[in-house]
Amino acid sequence: MHDGLKSYNKPIKNIFGRKCVSIVAGIKGRFVMINKELYWITNNSAESLNAQIDSYYARHHYNFNNLQSANYFVEMFLYRKNLREACC
Repeated sequence: MHDGLKSYNKPIKNIFGRKCVSIVAGIKGRFVMINKELYWITNNSAESLNAQIDSYYARHHYNFNNLQSANYFVEMFLYRKNLREACC
């Protein structure tokens, strides 16, 4: 599932194989039949997480000396987020 950007199609086929179906759903979502089951698919959760990471980057961008440091901060952000959700 992705937002319709054409550059997603080739990596999806290379990583997941030919049988993987690429569904364009976007933020508005879409109904999809999978094995005779009806599902509502949207990428709101991914976009929400991306927005939270972008916000975190914006607050701490002066702390990044290099790409490795920035990736470390993203991992810490995700650990903190998961711990908050587990505890509360």
